Amino acid sequence: MIYCLDGAGTIILNGERKPFAEEHFAHIGEGHHVALENTGDSVQQVFSIVFGSSPEARIDLMPIQDDEPTLEFTTDLRAAFGLLTLTEAKDLSERQKGELVYQLPDTGPSFWQAKPSVGWVEVKLAPFTHNVHHYGLLMQTLYSGAAVREHAYNQLNEFFIITKGTARAALDGVEAIRPKGSVIVIGRNVWHWWGHAGEGDAQNFAVIDPPGVEGVLALAGRLRTKGESWPDDIVRSPEAGKILHDRYGFVIKAGAADAQR
Repeated sequence: MIYCLDGAGTIILNGERKPFAEEHFAHIGEGHHVALENTGDSVQQVFSIVFGSSPEARIDLMPIQDDEPTLEFTTDLRAAFGLLTLTEAKDLSERQKGELVYQLPDTGPSFWQAKPSVGWVEVKLAPFTHNVHHYGLLMQTLYSGAAVREHAYNQLNEFFIITKGTARAALDGVEAIRPKGSVIVIGRNVWHWWGHAGEGDAQNFAVIDPPGVEGVLALAGRLRTKGESWPDDIVRSPEAGKILHDRYGFVIKAGAADAQR
């Protein structure tokens, strides 16, 4: 998975060139070939998430140049990690390939969220949108003053990056300001919350493993149309806590407004 945090460039998917600028996203499944080029006038910053070991994990296979290991796709390195050339990728049948997704900003299905999480969630990747079943991806936008209630998960892990604005986040009660580019890893049964801590919008890009959170946010929210304003009549369902607990493994503290009953 590759997400552009800053700058502008080109992503080359199986030899086809596409724009790759801020908030562009690509999911490259098995058997697909990818390359990136910075075609802008400034530094381009991207983050990538790789499931399974990647070439930099085998420093012993990297050639040494000026007393430093260099990442070159030697025959041994390619064989160790199952890396394919563009020609080899093109020779694979579609049945041998995984899911390939290329998305422009704000193009996935999105859902308004009720107070206190004033804002919206865009589902980038989920079992109900693509042929991916081991993880889900979502992007949550919070307006000024909004926050996500404290909670934990007993069935999944969450990994997210602050991709816009400044956030305040807490893990097991320890709070910190998290600027754009911050990475937060949340394991099972870790109490956490995050909220807006600055001007404009705050946004995170979250990977959920296994999927689940993106499903309940879609279920509890209201379908959003791009460009419309947040509906101030949206009310958090009193059943949200029970749904979160019973179906998605959320842990909600006793006394919370939507604790399971």
